[in-house]
Formats: sequence, structure tokens, C-alpha cells
Amino acid sequence: MAGIGLFSNKIEIKFSGTNLKLNKNEIESIEKYQRSLGFLSKWIKINHVKKRIPPFIVIWSLSRDKIFDDLNQLGYNIK
Repeated sequence: MAGIGLFSNKIEIKFSGTNLKLNKNEIESIEKYQRSLGFLSKWIKINHVKKRIPPFIVIWSLSRDKIFDDLNQLGYNIK
């Protein structure tokens, strides 16, 4: 089971036994990522500059809008 932790200085993404931490200064932007899959179209795309991993991460969440509200309140760059 995957999960996301939102903090004022970082975002933590947990999946498949991995705990990925992105510091706020490593995150360039966060945006809604749309796919035409009905209720499965609620994706979040995180663009970052962290080395040794792909330049963006895409995650799915039923509570995407709540996550975006929380990220906005924490001062992240939302597109």
C-alpha cells in the first residue's frame, strides 16, 4: 500500500517498501495529472531535481483535491 506524507519542509512517498523523501527545495512544481480513466484519473505529478531518480513522480489518490489544498497551505509551488 502506498502513502504520502506532507510536511512544511518535505514530502514523503512510501511504496513497495521504499520511503522516498523529497525536500521542499528539491521540488520544482506539483500539478494535477489527468488521464481519461474515470475515477482513476486523479493523479498528482511532482517535478523535482533530486538526482538518481526520474525527473518526475506520478502518484494516484482518491483524495487528490484535499492533498492539493494541503500542499497549497504548506507553500508548495502548485500549477
